[in-house]
Amino acid sequence: MHPLMGAYALGSVLVLGTILWTSRLVRVWGTVGLCLTAVMVAAGVQLSAPAESADYQRVMLTRSYWFLSQWHWYEWVGLAAPLMILAVVAVRRGREVEVVRVGLARVAIASGGTAIAVALLFAREGAAVHQVARLQPLRVFQLVYVVMILIIGATLGERLLERRVWRWVAAFSLLAAIMLQVDRMAFPASKYFELPAASEGGGGNRWVQAFVWIRENTAKDAVFALDANYTVRDGEEAQGFRAIAERSSLPDSKDGGTASNRPELTEEWSQGMALQTGLDGGLGGESGGKAGPGRFAALKAVGATWVILERDAAAGFGCAYENEVVKVCRLP
Repeated sequence: MHPLMGAYALGSVLVLGTILWTSRLVRVWGTVGLCLTAVMVAAGVQLSAPAESADYQRVMLTRSYWFLSQWHWYEWVGLAAPLMILAVVAVRRGREVEVVRVGLARVAIASGGTAIAVALLFAREGAAVHQVARLQPLRVFQLVYVVMILIIGATLGERLLERRVWRWVAAFSLLAAIMLQVDRMAFPASKYFELPAASEGGGGNRWVQAFVWIRENTAKDAVFALDANYTVRDGEEAQGFRAIAERSSLPDSKDGGTASNRPELTEEWSQGMALQTGLDGGLGGESGGKAGPGRFAALKAVGATWVILERDAAAGFGCAYENEVVKVCRLP
């Protein structure tokens, strides 16, 4: 359903057809031609892109995952390792079922390699424009991972699990146990099972409890202000305010992705970030954290009617709801 993924999937299907249903000569040169065409198209997109304002470039540079130069070493491993695994399959030859498996592996290698080349050539922080970076060519690795998982799973099923039910049960139990442990480590303050009765009122996550209270006790046209980086606060665990509370809020850090793809929203996003950065410290400061009463007036000026603060933050007026972690206050 993602438009970029639809385009990249179409390109991969064209490569797959070339690999599976053509002669050897056409297969090799056709695949190379399609990959070079993708690079040429990226070059054309980059050269024809309009100039970018300095404000927009600041927004765009907040999307660190667009630029390989900002990736950690283990993320680079995440690019190289799947291609190396698939390369072992891609060089094989055999019966008809292997032809399909080998074809998929070769498609993934061609698509992934082309995406890396495009990202290195055109999706660079220091480029004059960042049109190719906005197209996120490395998204094609979602397809690469799907192919890798399918091939590894099929190989395990054929050679290890076979038709032994207990082996399948044991394999999936092990995978489930690993994922549950990862879940507990990554989201210690949230529920692990979304059962209706256990999830009422937000479950164990105090931020979610506040968001649920907002959904049930505030007007639908209310506009909320939260700390610009609230999703990374301890115990918040990336729980989305708008989805849970079903209320509007001022632009925050996670909305940079929208602003980076819609340059006309740059000013509004920048204003929201300035007003809400450090808001977890209370309403006693100007935007940017300086002492003074300016932040209260500034939030009102852009339409905010409520504010969500950490429990110990200074508000200067009464709050309608609070729990052990967070409180919800109506701006008077």
